[in-house]
Amino acid sequence: PYDDNGHGTHVAGCAAGDGTIDARYAGAAQKANILSMKVLSGSGSGATSGIVKAIQTAVQMKEDLNIKVINMSLG
Repeated sequence: PYDDNGHGTHVAGCAAGDGTIDARYAGAAQKANILSMKVLSGSGSGATSGIVKAIQTAVQMKEDLNIKVINMSLG
């Protein structure tokens, strides 16, 4: 998914960046895998039902994908 405003990408980099470009900017979870689910439009709007559906999907997939953390960079 495309990150229209960059906040989710920024947060993912802070959390899971591996420091390849500069070790000073390595994240706390450098070996983490990122699963992205877009729930808001390019203007930052969306329905609560879309957010709930994304959470439900992550919970359903948690065993298969070893999902342990959900971050919602919504605004």
